[in-house]
Amino acid sequence: MIINAGAVLTVNIQIEDHVYISRNCSIGHDVIIKKYCTLNTMSTVAGNSYLGEGVYVGAGATIINDVSIGSWS
Repeated sequence: MIINAGAVLTVNIQIEDHVYISRNCSIGHDVIIKKYCTLNTMSTVAGNSYLGEGVYVGAGATIINDVSIGSWS
């Protein structure tokens, strides 16, 4: 797992192996991030969200609360 400078992670987050969190990302409470996910620069994942295995979040993207994203999306 790699977490770059400036990333903000809150509470009750589950992060599995081989996850990349780029600079200045924000991850809200109760988020689950499965293996091989990539969060690019300045992306935001709001609370109670789920990222399946291999999800790729583009730079500056925002995932709103209570969203589930399927594997390899």
